[in-house]
Amino acid sequence: MGPLVPYDEALAEVAAETGNGLERLAFPIPDMGTPTPETMVRILDAMDERLRAGKRLYVHCLGGRGRTGVVLGCYLVRHAPRLLGTDDPAEAPERALRAIVERRRAFGMPFAGDSPQSEAQFQMVWSWRVGQ
Repeated sequence: MGPLVPYDEALAEVAAETGNGLERLAFPIPDMGTPTPETMVRILDAMDERLRAGKRLYVHCLGGRGRTGVVLGCYLVRHAPRLLGTDDPAEAPERALRAIVERRRAFGMPFAGDSPQSEAQFQMVWSWRVGQ
């Protein structure tokens, strides 16, 4: 696989053609890595802000497993009472990780159990707290 081609221009063209207001937010995270806790809070805050405004989100990384999984896992833990039905700090990360696997399986995604991908990514989800 070659280098990734930036798609900002293509995204702007699609947004202009469809009038749907597509917006790209970039939070670079090294492959197999995790953001700092402060950066994760900024990512989750940006997601919350856009969802409150009625926008849709598409969270992705190159493979859609590691970095995507850690962001979605922390988001689910943050909102565990509403999204996962628990505010138990010990139970929320487990439910978040299970929800990711179940959703990936429901969509027929390969490697359903490999999201997040690295031990550091799993540890970040396990250490994240409800409301953080």
